[in-house]
Amino acid sequence: MSVRYAAPGRINLIGEHTDYNLGFALPIALPQRTVATFTAQQSDAITVCSDRADGTVRIPLDTAPGEVSGWAGYVAGVVWALRAAGHPVPGGPCRSPAMSKSGWAWRRRRPWGARCSAR
Repeated sequence: MSVRYAAPGRINLIGEHTDYNLGFALPIALPQRTVATFTAQQSDAITVCSDRADGTVRIPLDTAPGEVSGWAGYVAGVVWALRAAGHPVPGGPCRSPAMSKSGWAWRRRRPWGARCSAR
């Protein structure tokens, strides 16, 4: 069994960094999306890859901030933040360059690891 999350791309036509300062903003959803699919795994690491970036990156669950560079650093940051907040983080394989937001939804899916496919 697996759980899938998806999020559309977004662009701001006007109002970059003004929406949270009571300014005007005009964000528009794009057809490109990030899709993350999580499946049950037992591992001491998360393996991430992307259809847009080269290679596969293995992220140990006990990784500290700054130990992983490039696009996979975003995923490593989510792993670190979840563990720092006391949430159990299971390991497994994963594919997505922009998985950080769906990672927060993943914390509710224990004991799920991660296998994602980016589109």
